[in-house]
Formats: sequence, C-alpha cells, structure tokens
Amino acid sequence: MTVVGYSIDAPSSNVRLSLTRGALRAQISSIRDPSTFEVATASGTASVASASADWFIKAQPDAAQVAVLVGTIDLRSAVTGDSVSIPARWGTRLETGLDPVLPRIWAQREFNAVIRLTGTNDPAAL
Repeated sequence: MTVVGYSIDAPSSNVRLSLTRGALRAQISSIRDPSTFEVATASGTASVASASADWFIKAQPDAAQVAVLVGTIDLRSAVTGDSVSIPARWGTRLETGLDPVLPRIWAQREFNAVIRLTGTNDPAAL
C-alpha cells in the first residue's frame, strides 16, 4: 500500500491510497463533507460514498474485489470509467479493462474469508 495523498485540514479530509496487491480493511467514521477516502488499484478505484463505512478491498494485478459491511462504496473502472455503488452487506469484483460486475449480497462465509486475509477479527462488525 502506498499513501498517495493525506490531508485532514478542516473543513474536509482527503485520503488517497494505492494498493497494488493484497487486502485492506478500512473502517471510517464521521467523514466531513466534502471529503474523500479512496483506494486505487490497477483495475479501478473504490471510494467512500457515505459518512461512515467499514469495507474491504482485495487487489491483484488484474482484478479487484470490494466488500462492504457498513456504508456505501463506489467502485469505478480505471479503463471504462463505469462505476457501481455497493451497499452494506454486498460485494463485487472488477477485472482490469472491464466494467465492475453488478454487486450482490455476500454470504457470511465470504466476509469471513476476506476478514481472515486482512488479519482483522472484529466480531461486532460481523
């Protein structure tokens, strides 16, 4: 992970990360408007679209996967520019060069698998 930009100056905050490979869990609360929190991968960029969020992103050289426990996350393709909004308890995938797959409800076992990847185990979030 690389910190591309980080600013928490009032009245807004802006965080931009780059994730080449691996998994990241982002737990964000009380985002001020206007603010930005986004994670860019080779396939596209995921950004927080709600005031608070608890979400995961898994990046590979040719794809990204996003799952949301709390809040709403937007996922935009780096190539096509098309995006989808992912609500709480849903997830989706994006392959490089394509549009994001329409989100779907995730089973608990899918969340458990990504939670294990990130090394976080917060039972309150499950």
